[in-house]
Amino acid sequence: MNEAKMNKEQVRFYVDRWKAVEAVERRELQRMSPERRFQQTAALFAGGVSFPKDDVFARERAEEIERVRRTWARLKGGKA
Repeated sequence: MNEAKMNKEQVRFYVDRWKAVEAVERRELQRMSPERRFQQTAALFAGGVSFPKDDVFARERAEEIERVRRTWARLKGGKA
């Protein structure tokens, strides 16, 4: 796997860039009307509830959680 490495200067530029983005977003949110914020929140909520609850990702996540629970139960019981 080819991993790109960042030097100190590149890391500093990256962090500074995201701080600038954060500052702009913060100013935009402060200027936004409560009605517009509500509309955006409602749109996010509507999008979230429209996804099926039994999608593949949710099943895989539930299976992974169950594997972790079984592992912890074995470890607690000294059966590992």
